[in-house]
Amino acid sequence: MRPPATPSGWLLGTIAQFDALTDLANLVIARLTEAAADGNSAASNEIIRVRRGLREVDPRDATSVTTLASSLSQRAAELGP
Repeated sequence: MRPPATPSGWLLGTIAQFDALTDLANLVIARLTEAAADGNSAASNEIIRVRRGLREVDPRDATSVTTLASSLSQRAAELGP
């Protein structure tokens, strides 16, 4: 009987990157939700775009994960604390 396969190092790194990306997306969505509650109607559309981007990114593609993370980091900084 074969032992169970263990994830390789690149897979663990990719999972960690994607997990961090998910946390960042949730932060941006929370800030946009606050903006939408204050009457910013464009924030609702942006929430949809953030969710779509997270859903469509391939978690195995480190480049696309990094690109989206960079974009979300910039947006989080623009939205403030």
